[in-house]
Amino acid sequence: MNPIEPAIEIEGLKFAWPGAAPLLAIDSLTIGRGERVFLKGPSGSGKSTLLGLIAGIVNLRVGSIRVNGTTISELRPTRRDRFRSDHIGFIFQLFNLIPYLTVLSNVLLPLNFSLERRERLQNENLTDEVLRLLTALGLAEGDLLHRLTTQLSIGQQQRVAAARALIGRPEIVIADEPTSALDADTRAGFLRLLMAECRSAGTTLVFVSHDSALETNFDRTLSMQDFTASTQMRT
Repeated sequence: MNPIEPAIEIEGLKFAWPGAAPLLAIDSLTIGRGERVFLKGPSGSGKSTLLGLIAGIVNLRVGSIRVNGTTISELRPTRRDRFRSDHIGFIFQLFNLIPYLTVLSNVLLPLNFSLERRERLQNENLTDEVLRLLTALGLAEGDLLHRLTTQLSIGQQQRVAAARALIGRPEIVIADEPTSALDADTRAGFLRLLMAECRSAGTTLVFVSHDSALETNFDRTLSMQDFTASTQMRT
């Protein structure tokens, strides 16, 4: 069997916010292409910080992070932004939808910043692709595309945010507590549909949650306890 090609490689990472105690320390971590990884840990353990480092939103000063073979931690800010737009879909915990745009415009937004993601769709009709994603995520209302996101329920907004992350088939999807506002039944259905979309596109999924009950749905579980600098200093 051939070894799994890495999607994310972290080496010698150390991170602390200015004026604060060391937060993260990772000697070595590899996540394979197409792997679905569950990252768990309590509030304040550095989960969102680690996601921001992987995505290049947070600047790394010690160590290296390679994403799809590119050392993202060495890129200049504008290059990091371009790389993230082309290769990474991010589901933010607070969704970060644009309130004055329609659902359709919100989902299509990543394609405005990434020709590469647009080209992956080739000659597909973009509106049809948005409808396909929303339907797969359990949103099939006919007039929904033209509603403002402020007119949606929290659960609907959460699934629109997921469709936005998935549009253009990015190689990596990072999800930061995307189910925290959902009830148990809606959460289970959303997770099932998200997994199916990632599996279909061969997308690597890094999914953060404090809810350990979800981890059986993933290929592998990583614990923030293993990456927390304060924990390592005590051992």
